[in-house]
Amino acid sequence: MTETKQKTAKLNFKTGDKIIHFGQVYKIFGIKKKENKQGESSRILEFKPYFPSETNRSLVFSIPEENLEKTNIRKPLSTKTVNKLLRRLRVRFKSADIPDAGVLREKLDLNSSVKLVRVLRQLWRDKQNKETNFTNSKQNVFELALKKLAQEVALVKNIKLDQAKEKIKQELKKSS
Repeated sequence: MTETKQKTAKLNFKTGDKIIHFGQVYKIFGIKKKENKQGESSRILEFKPYFPSETNRSLVFSIPEENLEKTNIRKPLSTKTVNKLLRRLRVRFKSADIPDAGVLREKLDLNSSVKLVRVLRQLWRDKQNKETNFTNSKQNVFELALKKLAQEVALVKNIKLDQAKEKIKQELKKSS
């Protein structure tokens, strides 16, 4: 078994599990079994947003389990890892060079919590610097990064999204 297949096999999803895809939290609400032309059985995972909003309330996704290795879908972080990430928000970002909003936005799509925290720290530092022009594009990326991290923090810590956002902002303020 290849390493990616082992990784996917270890995930062993079941109905009710939460997953992270592109930094958003989803809930698996169904698993269908289908047979292919060769008579082999495969599972199709069905999932929808865990934190529904006006814009995503009716979204429903599905993916064959064997295709998971081609995605960046992952299980949520542990409480210990989330606490570590929140502490990393306190660390003052040292680099003076803040990439443009497009580069930062691309990092958000990697589904990496470490890169997400780094983007938040970079943008927070830039936002606090009165000498720089914090553009609307950067503000949009900051809000998106905050939303993505808040979803996972809210899920793992079992708190509301607004509380998670506030917790993240409090940690960022400690870096100032």
